[in-house]
Amino acid sequence: VDYVVDPLRYRYGGSKRLAYLALQFAPQPDRMIFLDAPVEMLVARKGDTPEETTRKLRTAYAAIVGKLRNSVVVDASQPKEDVIKQVKRIISGGS
Repeated sequence: VDYVVDPLRYRYGGSKRLAYLALQFAPQPDRMIFLDAPVEMLVARKGDTPEETTRKLRTAYAAIVGKLRNSVVVDASQPKEDVIKQVKRIISGGS
């Protein structure tokens, strides 16, 4: 998924269409968990990616996550302990 959303980071210079096609045929995990938070929070936590780039990447991930089977978005702006509990629940098969 990452090479579709952020091809520069993975030094992928091919077409986006080919990247999507490869994604269709690549083995899929049982569950994909995307941790999401407001852009400002992501920039503050990471610090190595400019805000505008972070905004674009967040938008791209949001667009693709709905197309992926077995994907779940977790609000990572919650306290860390709550995020961990929610992720553990998802992994163990709960909702």
